[in-house]
Amino acid sequence: MGSWKDKRFTTYCPEDLKVFVPDFDYVFQNITLLSDEDIEDLNDNLLVPGLLIQKYFKNLKKLEELLDVIFYQLSLIEGEGNYKQNYFVYIFELFDKKKEILMKRVEELEYPTRDRTKNYILQLMDQGFEKWIEKGVVNLLKKGSSIEFICDVMEVSPEYVAMIQESMDR
Repeated sequence: MGSWKDKRFTTYCPEDLKVFVPDFDYVFQNITLLSDEDIEDLNDNLLVPGLLIQKYFKNLKKLEELLDVIFYQLSLIEGEGNYKQNYFVYIFELFDKKKEILMKRVEELEYPTRDRTKNYILQLMDQGFEKWIEKGVVNLLKKGSSIEFICDVMEVSPEYVAMIQESMDR
């Protein structure tokens, strides 16, 4: 693999478009050269988990060792948009075939991090299930299924189906 060469973004643009492209300085930091302690010392509940996950995304054994730090930091995040959700989804994707290891590590976390983490995972699962149900109702409505049939198959109320149908009609 060749080494990365520092080039301005404008070097990739046609000459006549360069006036429309912002030209700014950027800094790349090789996080693999930072110690885990240096990353944790950043004291940023959003940044620390992201950097640790990125540093070890190819080394699941090391990432597994750091899950207590990552989950602790994530348990402190409130009101940060969907960043927290993105981290959890990414972690679950990384541990795709080893989810039992991930859940075992969650059980080993200290209180209150364990409970906050488990609650958040349950919320994500509920949201995923709700989206799955909604998608199923939409698909059945598009295929012309009756409301009674949809309610029976998807185990939802007629009011829920009507609400989904109304949102589709807009």
